[in-house]
Amino acid sequence: MASLDKLVDDILIRILRTLSVHTILSLRKTSRRYYLLTKLRCVWYAKFCAEVLARNLPPPGQPCPLSLLSSADLENRTLRALYLENSWPHLSTNIIISKQRGERVDQVVFMPGGAEFLTVQNKRLVYWLIVSRPGLSQGLKKVAEWPTPEGVSCKVVKDCENPSAIAVGPREQ
Repeated sequence: MASLDKLVDDILIRILRTLSVHTILSLRKTSRRYYLLTKLRCVWYAKFCAEVLARNLPPPGQPCPLSLLSSADLENRTLRALYLENSWPHLSTNIIISKQRGERVDQVVFMPGGAEFLTVQNKRLVYWLIVSRPGLSQGLKKVAEWPTPEGVSCKVVKDCENPSAIAVGPREQ
């Protein structure tokens, strides 16, 4: 019978990167070796990209380039994003309503750094900037707006390997 304990660390790390967050946290409790391996930055970078960025969850915490975040920061932000997702009721995106015009918002995608985001609303793609000035509250500034081709509803997708790369395509009905 094969045992995970006989595998070299590099193989175990590759396996860890594919496991669920819950499984990683459970495996951490089984031995010192697994505890140390589940604390590695590469494991939590992969989980943050797959569980938060690829699923378009708002990244918790102060906006910061991922390259500056430690393993503990990535783990905490991943766990926090998943906690927030589970704590909020699961509502379909078609009930998010813009307060300004009463428009339906179909999708919100935060860009790396957290100071910019895209919305898909009423068959338009809108690019927003979160504006903040010291001592004043934050606000939003509409930077650009594009109608979708032929009025087709669209979807924004982020590349989990390169979170700064996005694609816009038709939404599957």
